[in-house]
Amino acid sequence: MESIKYTKPIAHSVNTLKLLLKNFEGYINPQGYSKDEFAQHEEAQKAVELITGSITQINSALRNPQNLFDKMKDDYNTMKNKEDRKNLMQSFEALEKDTDFTKLMGEATEMIFMLDTRLTEARTTANRLARKLETGMAAN
Repeated sequence: MESIKYTKPIAHSVNTLKLLLKNFEGYINPQGYSKDEFAQHEEAQKAVELITGSITQINSALRNPQNLFDKMKDDYNTMKNKEDRKNLMQSFEALEKDTDFTKLMGEATEMIFMLDTRLTEARTTANRLARKLETGMAAN
């Protein structure tokens, strides 16, 4: 009975994480910029905001099913009835197999590392262009 309160929320959370990873795949590619430096600066600023938001969403989506799995493990550890423990363990194993959560966690972690790299690149570009544009404006 305990597994019912976890199964659907975990499955839903895992599906949400899968969708987020799919939606943010394009952000792990190097950013292309326009030729105009003003446009480049705007594009870099936009990339910083989008990538920061995507990392936040992925981290949030990762925490939810992990917290539910942890609660499920805690319930298992506090159960006294062997049959209930066995049923919960079977539900846990089936859920892990059906959702492939461990693999998905690895993919999400890899994506976060790549997004962090792109975020650093975008911030560096935005900062470089901001300095360059400020210098150019001061000269005029």
